[in-house]
Amino acid sequence: MRKIVPAIWRKTKPKIVAEIDRLLADHCEGEIACLLNEQGWRTSAGAKFTSRIVNKLRWSYKLKRRYERLREQGLLTAKEVAQIVGSVAGRMKYWRQLGVLSGTRYSEKDEYLYPRPSLALIEEILRRRGLRGKKHRETSMTLNHSN
Repeated sequence: MRKIVPAIWRKTKPKIVAEIDRLLADHCEGEIACLLNEQGWRTSAGAKFTSRIVNKLRWSYKLKRRYERLREQGLLTAKEVAQIVGSVAGRMKYWRQLGVLSGTRYSEKDEYLYPRPSLALIEEILRRRGLRGKKHRETSMTLNHSN
C-alpha cells in the first residue's frame, strides 16, 4: 500500500521555481523539463519533469508565460507582421523557413513571435514577392505610422 504524503510536504523547492522562471526567458516548457532533468533535478515527488509539470508549476507560482515575456519585449504575432508586410499570417512561416524573417519559438506547438520588420526587410519580402509601387508605398506608410 502506498503512503499518502500531504501536499505541503511535497512543495517544490524555491531553487527549482527560480530556475524555471529564469529558463522561461529562453526556452519552451518542454525544453525546460529536459534541461531540469539533465541537471539532475526531480519533482518534489521524485519524478522526472515533463512539460505538463513545468506548465503546472509555472501556473501555480504565477510565473509569466514565455509568450507574455516575449510580447513585453516587443515581439509581434505572425498576423501583426503580416499586416505590416502586406501579406497573410500563414506566409510568415514560409519567410522564416527561407531565413528572410527571424522568429522566436514560444511554444511546443512550433508557434513563433517576430521582431518588428525593418523597412529593408519589408522591401526584401516585397522584392521576392515581385510587388512594387502601390503595395510598397502602402506598406511603408503602415510601418512609419506604427512607430
